[in-house]
Amino acid sequence: MAELIEIRKEVVLFTVDMEKILKKHDPEKGESWKTKDYWTLIDMLEKQHADFVWLSSHKKFDEAKEKLLDIANVSMMLYQFYQKHGLGACDSVPSAGLPGLKDQDRNESDPYMDVHGGLD
Repeated sequence: MAELIEIRKEVVLFTVDMEKILKKHDPEKGESWKTKDYWTLIDMLEKQHADFVWLSSHKKFDEAKEKLLDIANVSMMLYQFYQKHGLGACDSVPSAGLPGLKDQDRNESDPYMDVHGGLD
C-alpha cells in the first residue's frame, strides 16, 4: 500500500495550474505526448526553456509564468517516459536502444546553443 503523505498547498496549486494548461491543449493535441520519442521531448523542453528566457528578458512576466507551467508539463512527460521504459538515472539514454529512443545526430541548430551562445 502506498504511503500517505501530506501534500503542500503550493504543490497542489501548481499541479492544478499544470493540468489547466494540459486541458487547454487537449482539443488540439490530446495525449499525443505519450507517443513522443525521447529526443522530441528533449527538444520540446529546450524550446520551452528558450521561450521562457526570451520572455523573461523582455519583461513579459505573465507569459513567462505560463512558460514555467509548460516546462513543468514537459518535465512530467519526460518523467513518464522514463517510468514507462524503466530507466533510472540518465545513464546512456541516447544509446539505450529502448522503444522511442533514437540514436541520431543532434541537429546542429540546438536551441540551447542559440539562446546561450554555446557552453564556454
